Amino acid sequence: SEGIMQGVEQIIDKINRLPLEDLIVKLSKTVEDTDMVVKDIHTPLKSVLIQLKDTVHHLNEMTGKKSFARMPDEINRTLAELKKTLKTTKGVLRGYDHNSLLGRQLSQTLKSVTKTSQEMQQFLDMLNRKPNSLIFGDK
Repeated sequence: SEGIMQGVEQIIDKINRLPLEDLIVKLSKTVEDTDMVVKDIHTPLKSVLIQLKDTVHHLNEMTGKKSFARMPDEINRTLAELKKTLKTTKGVLRGYDHNSLLGRQLSQTLKSVTKTSQEMQQFLDMLNRKPNSLIFGDK
């Protein structure tokens, strides 16, 4: 009985150390920053913001589930949405002067979103390589 409890505690500890919360916080911060930058600009950027919020919503839904069994598929869909959003954002940015304050702020926001996307891809690669790494670690 004590061995089972220790095993359960170890599994819970490993789950608690997953970087998901940090990634969600980074992505949420990016969405908040984007919201401030694009408040008064044209509809295409507002559409991008909606897509980013949807992405964060999907990530929050995904990490709130008790079972992570379908996590790799959900992460793939979320990353696909994020990549689509980044492409749309880059297309919209081409219409703005890179030397303007707005252009610089949007460029910085895109860099942050790209970094978060890369971190999520690394996490997904780990899950694809070793699905039981959520329980037993990546080593």
